Amino acid sequence: MMNDFSWIDSGLTSAEFCSSDRFLEALSILRMQDPVHWTAGSTVRPFWSVTSYAGCRAVLDNAEAFSSRRGGFMPLNDDIPSPEQERMMGIGFIPTHVDPPEHMRVRKPLSPYFSPSAAARYREAIEAVVSSIMDSIKPKGACDLVSDVAQELPARFICSLLGVPEEDQPRIAHLTRGVMSAEDPEYQIDNDPVKTRKHYQGELFRYAAKHTVSRRGQPASDLAGLIANTDVATGDPITDTHLGWWTFALFVGGLETTRSVISLGTKALIEWPEQMEMLRRNPQIAPLAVEELLRWVSPSRQKFRIATRDIEVEGKTIKAGDWVVCWLSSANRDPLAFHEPERLQLDRKPNAHLSFGSGEHRCMGQNFARLELQAMFRAISAELGDLELAAEPVVEPSTFANSVARMPVRFRV
Repeated sequence: MMNDFSWIDSGLTSAEFCSSDRFLEALSILRMQDPVHWTAGSTVRPFWSVTSYAGCRAVLDNAEAFSSRRGGFMPLNDDIPSPEQERMMGIGFIPTHVDPPEHMRVRKPLSPYFSPSAAARYREAIEAVVSSIMDSIKPKGACDLVSDVAQELPARFICSLLGVPEEDQPRIAHLTRGVMSAEDPEYQIDNDPVKTRKHYQGELFRYAAKHTVSRRGQPASDLAGLIANTDVATGDPITDTHLGWWTFALFVGGLETTRSVISLGTKALIEWPEQMEMLRRNPQIAPLAVEELLRWVSPSRQKFRIATRDIEVEGKTIKAGDWVVCWLSSANRDPLAFHEPERLQLDRKPNAHLSFGSGEHRCMGQNFARLELQAMFRAISAELGDLELAAEPVVEPSTFANSVARMPVRFRV
């Protein structure tokens, strides 16, 4: 007898369902019973849902067979973009929107700025921002962990890194939220997620392009200046559009992952107090703790690809042109890849989670994110005693981003 997965199919195409308690339950059922599942829900077209760790790695590690040209998240419409529309979407410019062999050519000029050694030079700057945030909230004994803490750190650090004036930082944070929250009624324009994303994406790109292009030929005092004056060894020109989309990607990637993991990672530590105490007593485990919180939260629920040829994954034949969604939230809780995956274990090792992706398109900014998260979770565990929720978090509905809009907490110091 065939199983009825229709409720799962409709759920995985619903922002509200993906932000509900049933989401992980649905993924667990698919992972056990049909790990590469043809999903015919209410989205613009059916797609393959890949829920096993092995299946997700097979897709993400094969950039030639699975294209990311349309981006890493499932499109909100099925239109085939014109060349001009592709340019306006960042296709061919943002490293995440470029396939091999061109992908490494686009990514290579940026790579030196994001190596572990390059990121390590900013450790003290990150810790200074964290200290400033702690100093601002501790006298109050309560705060909104999202707006006062989780959003503040990446916004202040990434914007400072890119030389964004302090007065512009709230606008950058708002535009970034709009890009990522097109399915959230709070951000929607005319109840149209496609129109919403296009609006916020256009506004953020225009700011990013103007900001970075203005640094050409100027002394490089920040990362935007370094990028603007990058010399490509191949002789290929770096256009204004390249610079705009590169900086756009740094805003979106730099602000969102960190914001989500701080918020939902703190919620997890509140729910697992013995793990919070472990970190408080042993701050040296912060690097391991951050990897576990990244696995637990899975800030990006999914990664989207399009098959370029017929190929078999976990016994299923995926046809050329088929849409494929790798559910990272499921892969990161696959018991075949992680021992007791439903248990938060801050000293888990090894921990080869997929929260930064895998393969050629693995997140370029991961080293910065790790340093930010390590500094913040050390501070939260050490400086905010008796931390607890003051009200239920307000979830942001989304099929692709795991985040909350508000999370009131109280604490003692």
